Amino acid sequence: MPVQYVDDSTITARVKARLAENKQVSVMRLSVETLGGEVLLSGFALTPEERALAGGLALTVSGVQSVRNNIEVRTNAK
Repeated sequence: MPVQYVDDSTITARVKARLAENKQVSVMRLSVETLGGEVLLSGFALTPEERALAGGLALTVSGVQSVRNNIEVRTNAK
């Protein structure tokens, strides 16, 4: 079965869309970058659960090889 190549900008757009679909994650406080299929998440989450959910959602996107979750938990990051 041939491997389908997905470019980094497409992966970034798909991850942002997946995060935006979820009401428990605030995409406005997050940044998404992709290099070689590795997604880097940064920004701020209000809870550890929101941080973990964002990382898990990113992993479900087609083309994502790995996720580096650098989201910081800040309870006052509104």
